[in-house]
Amino acid sequence: MYKLKISPKAKDDLAEIKGYISQELCNPQAALNLVSRITKKIRGLPEHPGLEISPRLIMGLPSAILFFHPTLKY
Repeated sequence: MYKLKISPKAKDDLAEIKGYISQELCNPQAALNLVSRITKKIRGLPEHPGLEISPRLIMGLPSAILFFHPTLKY
């Protein structure tokens, strides 16, 4: 299993997200819920190192992944 290391910048970003939602949007519970969901997904990365996490999935929103073929004209 891989070892997870969260950079100081990532920690600062999470604190900024939490502060913005809590203070600017006046919703501390939503801030706590979102940061908790993000950190839960981050903690799962060592078990699935190739996993890409969509912000839409973290927030519980539907997501779609589109693939474009480089030689086709759209």
